[in-house]
Amino acid sequence: MSGRPHVAIMLDEQRPSLDAIFGPDSYVIEETSPYSAILKTAIADFEFSDDPRDFVSASITSVPAVDLIQSPLDIWMRFLDEEIPAQRRSDPYQEQLANELKWIAVIVERILKDADRRREAASFVNGYNRAYNDWASGKGSWAEPDFND
Repeated sequence: MSGRPHVAIMLDEQRPSLDAIFGPDSYVIEETSPYSAILKTAIADFEFSDDPRDFVSASITSVPAVDLIQSPLDIWMRFLDEEIPAQRRSDPYQEQLANELKWIAVIVERILKDADRRREAASFVNGYNRAYNDWASGKGSWAEPDFND
């Protein structure tokens, strides 16, 4: 990440987009490290991070009145039956961040603004995460029984 601005600085430079999504003065950017920042809004909190593979990515960390497992944007978009194209490492970091904000705008407009839709999507996202984690760990109900135990 050397030579790149902090994620919070890059996010601050996106204020026109943030204003369009959430409204002026309706969010707070908190730097958690040079590599990550939290965007706090009334509708949800979002974490932006610059991961070791040189990608800027975002996830939803909390939604008011909803029990939620922190989840990347692509799982929320799967609830809408849409797929987010993979970020390209060759894209400038500001462009990667702008791409994440475009998906956040879709999620805010089509899911988070409606309480019922927000609960349905959170249930989907949580179930998706749990199923994936069970599958990845080999501990899901579909795992082969170990008769040697």
